[in-house]
Amino acid sequence: MSSKSMPSTRSGMETVLRFGHAIKQRLRAKDLIQSNPERL
Repeated sequence: MSSKSMPSTRSGMETVLRFGHAIKQRLRAKDLIQSNPERL
């Protein structure tokens, strides 16, 4: 696998998007826990 065949920017973008999605899910879970902690 040579780095020239695949642009590093695309893999970087995918990593950033995946990281952002994980942060969004974590924030959403935190909001749910704060809104109704008795569920846990």
